Amino acid sequence: MNRLGRYQQGIGMIEVMITLVVIAFGVLAHVGLQRYTFHTATLASQRTAATELARDKLEDLRGFCELAAAGSADCDAAYDDITDNAGGTISHNGSLVSCRDDNCVTIAGDSYGCTGGSLQEGNTTYSRCWKVAADTGIPNLKQVTVIIGWEDIDGHRQTFGLSSFIAGIDPAAASRIYQ
Repeated sequence: MNRLGRYQQGIGMIEVMITLVVIAFGVLAHVGLQRYTFHTATLASQRTAATELARDKLEDLRGFCELAAAGSADCDAAYDDITDNAGGTISHNGSLVSCRDDNCVTIAGDSYGCTGGSLQEGNTTYSRCWKVAADTGIPNLKQVTVIIGWEDIDGHRQTFGLSSFIAGIDPAAASRIYQ
């Protein structure tokens, strides 16, 4: 046997150690990427749920059946009943509060948040409030901003606001428009 062949039998210990270090770095990078992906997907899911909760409330407020305060047996929601945290058939679930941090919704120069709710969607607890601005400059038009608050997976407070206008048009008269 020649002299070089005697030293080239099998894999050396240093080569094995270098391979293990490279594999370990790859596994650690993959774990970090998976954690980031999970965090991002969870936050996106929470924001989607918050959007649906806000949209549901706006549609509930738009579903009034008369203009004057609800008093008839056939109607449980009226346009005049739409005020801060009141109106519609879906009740508020939280407290409308003034806030000064980054996770507030600004309405007419004032910042608001919604806290203290117990509305459960998946693994997240949400609070739902709404603020109504009746002084829009146009008669029979209210601007409603629904505010959804929750705590994200890292324990940071998140707030989402969805704003829309609701016109005070008699539902009976509106149905005659399409006839």
